[in-house]
Amino acid sequence: MKHLTLILLFFVLDNGLSGHLKSTIRNTNVMYDNQQKQTLVLKEEINLKKVVEVSNNWKTINKITVIGNLCFVATQGTGIRVLNIEYITNPQEIGVIDISVKDFSVQNEHIFIINSSGLKIINIKDINNPFEEASINTVAKKWRIGKKEFKKIEKADFNCIHVNDDYLYLGDKTGYIYIYNISDPIQPIELSTFRTEGGKINAISVFDNYASILCSAAPWASDIIVGQGVHIYDLLNIAEPSPVAFHKTADIPMHICSDSIYVYIVGCSRPRKQAQMHIFFKDDLTSSFHPFSTIEEKFTSDAELLGDYLYLAASDGIYIYNRIADKAGYLQTKDEVRSLAKSGDFLLIAVNNKLVIYRCIQNEKSQKSKIIY
Repeated sequence: MKHLTLILLFFVLDNGLSGHLKSTIRNTNVMYDNQQKQTLVLKEEINLKKVVEVSNNWKTINKITVIGNLCFVATQGTGIRVLNIEYITNPQEIGVIDISVKDFSVQNEHIFIINSSGLKIINIKDINNPFEEASINTVAKKWRIGKKEFKKIEKADFNCIHVNDDYLYLGDKTGYIYIYNISDPIQPIELSTFRTEGGKINAISVFDNYASILCSAAPWASDIIVGQGVHIYDLLNIAEPSPVAFHKTADIPMHICSDSIYVYIVGCSRPRKQAQMHIFFKDDLTSSFHPFSTIEEKFTSDAELLGDYLYLAASDGIYIYNRIADKAGYLQTKDEVRSLAKSGDFLLIAVNNKLVIYRCIQNEKSQKSKIIY
């Protein structure tokens, strides 16, 4: 653990805090005391102060996303509501995309929506007049037995969506991944289709030319957790992605966030009462993950890496952790928090049919911890 700590922390000289404090770690959360031979960890505890609550006769909110000054609120049965949050203490509803939504992603002047009909690509350049530009309603499922390849056209049954620059990734309920080039959103071009060894695709994340795919157990397997976990694919040849690693999980992996060092995976148990957050180190040489920490909380509906902190939307509130799994804040709510997003110093959360906005306030608290050498 000593070597692990030294990898994460970088030292610079400083004469602050007290007369005997001769050096400090560049990470402002940790300072090293030469005389006492121990670290002074400055816990940046985050307090959330309620600013405003919005509910315009919406039904239950499933997901919220913030892009610039716009907040997209997907509700059950009432489409996507678009709010102008330039003046965040007074959000104004400025548009409605009247379409059923299972999941969605926003990029530039388009919103990509999946529902029971497939994929809809909506032009939102004029947010007051959104219109459908393209759709994908059927997919070609492909598989190989020996040297022979088979293909079958089926109705699209997408379960999750991920947009990364010019590429669109769709996962369905049978373990298939579909990748499209959307440099021209009016004419999506299919690049590849492949099936993982798992079942339903719950989430997709793409970072540094690798796709991390969260799968439930394969329904055709005798062992209920066969294929359940994180499947990692190399996208260097995006026409033929190749599997490079698989990490089996005991719980169902539902959400994933990542940066250049860590991968955060949140899963839920059966029934949906408890969640585990697994933190891994990335191994760039082998494209695999190495376990770092595991945290258990109430069932988590959403997880987002926002700035320097990981925010978990849970059944009893908001849990906030820093990147190395130290708890940095907690907000209790009466009902389940279904989704969250951040805009500057403000956190937006969805509770039932309400959008609630909080200001994030950081308070530094020092505490002594174990010797690091």
